[in-house]
Amino acid sequence: MFLLFKTFAILQNIEEVSQVELAFNSIENLLLFIFSAMAITALILIPVVLCFSMFDNYFSYHKYRSKIDSEICCHREQYNKKQIQRVCTKYLKSYSNFVKNASGLAAWNIFSLIYIAFAFTDFKNGVLEYFHFPFHVVETFNTNDILSSFSQFSSNWYSMLVISILTIVFFQLGKIIGLYFGKIKIKKRSLFVSVN
Repeated sequence: MFLLFKTFAILQNIEEVSQVELAFNSIENLLLFIFSAMAITALILIPVVLCFSMFDNYFSYHKYRSKIDSEICCHREQYNKKQIQRVCTKYLKSYSNFVKNASGLAAWNIFSLIYIAFAFTDFKNGVLEYFHFPFHVVETFNTNDILSSFSQFSSNWYSMLVISILTIVFFQLGKIIGLYFGKIKIKKRSLFVSVN
């Protein structure tokens, strides 16, 4: 009788452990799915966001440039220092953001083209495969083993990660370059701006 209770207790313990293990595996797969979905979304959205932001900042840059050229430089006596400072700061920020987004987008395009040229034998098929990659990954998701879905495309993941990192590096370099040249453009108009 004691042996029967002991066996039942062991079986119940094994069942509880397997349920806990199943719960942890489910949580692990859910987290992997969420992070991979975020990574795929980021891969798709990087060039879209950079392009949209670049155009938005381009129009802002031109708006503040024309305000400086047609109003502030011609009728400086009508503006106090705070108003001039505010317009110059907005001009500098929009110019810097424009250069930042343009350099990030250029880097993404250049490094993507380099990857396509070297990784694929045919350029046309390379472009198609490059843009279908995120969708191929989603198609191969397996609820039991998400990591195997990643291993099928490991070289693509590494390449996309490198392209994304280089895009971020050039994005940050563009910000520094944009601030530098924006300050020069403001000084050419005999205006001064202090950037915090």
